[in-house]
Amino acid sequence: MNAAPRLQQHGTVTHDGKSYSSDLQAFGDKEYARKGAGSWRSGPRQLVPLVVDGKAAVFDCRRVGSEDWGGIATTVYTYKRRMPLRHIVRDVRLWVADGTGLAVHSRIAIHEGGTIGGAEFTQSYDPDATPPEGAPTP
Repeated sequence: MNAAPRLQQHGTVTHDGKSYSSDLQAFGDKEYARKGAGSWRSGPRQLVPLVVDGKAAVFDCRRVGSEDWGGIATTVYTYKRRMPLRHIVRDVRLWVADGTGLAVHSRIAIHEGGTIGGAEFTQSYDPDATPPEGAPTP
């Protein structure tokens, strides 16, 4: 997803038993994000780091099979992602479209001691998408 010039992502995040919707739109080096029906915030695009504290940020990668996701043939991968803040490790399951090589869905479990939450997102890549109306300019 780092390489996609335009990314639209929508999903649900659950933390400590509470859920909210989450939206992210990325355009080149800019991104726009919001929680629930809140206001959009904007800033420089946050790319996934490759190294955190001298260790691989993405590790234990596995191809686990093939599945149909919403009519799209996908290859499914699992991996662990080390986060720079609070040294949390997330378990990620990622569906990648066979035709484009782009992620179309992700499911994330967040651990801190025990599982404290998770997220599920659907990704799309509309080349004609525009920044959210009324969003601040980064």
